[in-house]
Amino acid sequence: MSGNKIKTKVLIVNNIQSVSDEEYAIAYELLSEERKQKVNKIRFKKDKIQSIIVYCLLKHGLREFYNFKQMPNFSYNEYNKPYFIDSNIQFNLSHCLNAVCCSISYQEVGIDIQDKVACYENILNYSMNLNEIIEIESSLNPIDIFYRYWTLKESYLKCIGTGINDDLNKIDFSAFSQEKFYYKEHQFFSILPYDCCLSFCGAELPEVIYMDYQQAITKSDF
Repeated sequence: MSGNKIKTKVLIVNNIQSVSDEEYAIAYELLSEERKQKVNKIRFKKDKIQSIIVYCLLKHGLREFYNFKQMPNFSYNEYNKPYFIDSNIQFNLSHCLNAVCCSISYQEVGIDIQDKVACYENILNYSMNLNEIIEIESSLNPIDIFYRYWTLKESYLKCIGTGINDDLNKIDFSAFSQEKFYYKEHQFFSILPYDCCLSFCGAELPEVIYMDYQQAITKSDF
């Protein structure tokens, strides 16, 4: 990374379902017309809130750390990964029920956040290989280990641009128990913020910034 480039950022916001009706209206007006149309098609308010706050979080990060004056135009690759048409800045977004996160960088990045819910057995064999299953089933905290592996896999596949596919159980993270590590020519980290599991994949380890949703919706407007 050249000296004039800004370190990769990961921004995390929790407790998003506490957004009031007034705050929801304020945040909605910060969206582009394209994003508003997307939000309008979402059925449930909890999902609308996730979409709105993660977009505002991205706007905040671009303005605060990368000196953007307006939101670049979006497009999507063949695997539906979003990217900016008119900027070399890379980004990735993720959300779960009560938290959202985004990563912003000059290099490809992938990020995933998941709620830790108990019902994962039905996708265990599909998503994990034998080594990982052994680690999960022998752990005192199997839910934590499952979602650590799941989010690591998803962050990696999002970083390389393919998204979730049938190769999930061909990627093996069972040898890595540390928070930060290097694997498959990428830097990874995995943490358990709040009641979630979050993992990141990229060319460099990021600066992690925790925010509240009020910061995102009050500071994100260009």
